[in-house]
Amino acid sequence: MWRCESCGVNVPGGAVCTACGRPLDDAVAEIGQKVRRLRVFSEVSRRWTRRGAVIGFLAGIVLAPAIAVTWITRCLSRSSGALELADTAGNLAVIFIATPILMPLLFGCVALMLATVVRPVCVAMFCSVERFEQEFGPTRTK
Repeated sequence: MWRCESCGVNVPGGAVCTACGRPLDDAVAEIGQKVRRLRVFSEVSRRWTRRGAVIGFLAGIVLAPAIAVTWITRCLSRSSGALELADTAGNLAVIFIATPILMPLLFGCVALMLATVVRPVCVAMFCSVERFEQEFGPTRTK
């Protein structure tokens, strides 16, 4: 059980006083201030996402015909290949339509994760504090 220093109400549990809304511990208030100042989605992550989407689109344009040729070759190598190819013509259409759409989404999501999760950790570990603060905002409280 906690006692709020501001209003004197006994709080059975939690980190915030139920009567006045004041944090019971100063560390909780500091965490809230740090979270408000953090810029996770910066211009760098937007640029990386755009690049990933473009690379994914180009990969989809290249992979769609390659997958279709592989599919057609596999179907025609069998004895009933022409019938099987006729039955799976819808699948070929889906490959040509879905691959250039889904690949940019996939590559863009991967690039976004790299830019927002992996890159800040690498910059924090291997670069100077000034560079980290330049890209992701201030880390010190004043």
